[in-house]
Amino acid sequence: MPSAPWLGASLMPADDLRLGLLPALAEGWVDALEWTVDFGFQPVPEWATGLLDAYSSAGRLVGHGVELSLHTLGQAPDEQDWWRQFDACIDHWPLRWLTVHYGWMSAGDWRKGAPLPPPPGVHASALERLERLAARVDIPVGLENLALLLHPDDAARQADELEALLAPIDGVLLLDLHNLWCQAVNLGVDALRLLERYPLDRVVECHVAGGHWDATHPSFRRDTHDDAVPDEVFALVHEARARCPRLQMVTLERMPGTLAEPASFTRDLRRLREVLAEEPPARASAPPRRVSAGSGEDPATASLQSALLAALHGDTPLDEVLRDLRERFPAHAAWLAFDPRAADVARQLVRTWSRPA
Repeated sequence: MPSAPWLGASLMPADDLRLGLLPALAEGWVDALEWTVDFGFQPVPEWATGLLDAYSSAGRLVGHGVELSLHTLGQAPDEQDWWRQFDACIDHWPLRWLTVHYGWMSAGDWRKGAPLPPPPGVHASALERLERLAARVDIPVGLENLALLLHPDDAARQADELEALLAPIDGVLLLDLHNLWCQAVNLGVDALRLLERYPLDRVVECHVAGGHWDATHPSFRRDTHDDAVPDEVFALVHEARARCPRLQMVTLERMPGTLAEPASFTRDLRRLREVLAEEPPARASAPPRRVSAGSGEDPATASLQSALLAALHGDTPLDEVLRDLRERFPAHAAWLAFDPRAADVARQLVRTWSRPA
């Protein structure tokens, strides 16, 4: 039996997460930490600095970036500042590997945001950014799958495009199992069949997390990192271990400020530890999937991204928004036939996280 993956925790500088993590740290069974590198752009609390120093020195610190908008077309004015601060952060705390989100968050005059599934035809710009990232660091670089799908075809396209983007840099995949379960539930498909579409031979890390059902659409699952990990996601850990030959770390995530009871984080960590100690089911690893993606980009896609963010941030009813966008961007009309539940969630995300320059 191969050795169990490392038990990891996502380190964020928040008191509730610190209190939830302390018992596991005191007992010595957190094998590795994942550091959200963008938090290193701000002053880091002394308690977190000590942990980063210790785990980085031991070769047990991995990095995750959340503010680099990989699929945004055009050059965001604040992107160079991200690169500068990122360089300083990883110089201070060497990482085992680094992953960023698949998706786009900003466009035109809109900044920050939460990652959204990109329109078709943004492959070349995303690959160029990813290659730049890989060229700056002497460690493996990779991508994380998203939870939100705007169009039902986004699930298959995302799985294929992740391989197409990672292949040129021999990159790694961070497979978020709660994100995958959200996709399966929202599409009404089998989670294992969806899992097997991904390039599983590239998976070095899995995320597990909790979330909630959308208040407006109770059948729509959201990856909000604000609740306990569902049983179904723990079950997917077993399946991922059996199918991912390079899996080295399984990381528990939680959003800062969401722990009314810090002990609930400790309980999820303890249960994840127990799951990782169990022998995974016998499964044959799937053969590597090699997918190529086109390199061309529709020049209108950059305008579409900016127009879509502005429309989602506004007050016009969504059916009118999408009808207008389909008329303005006929090449993307098929993709702009969004799932109404997903479109409502996208509007919530844009209004919460995006801001004009």
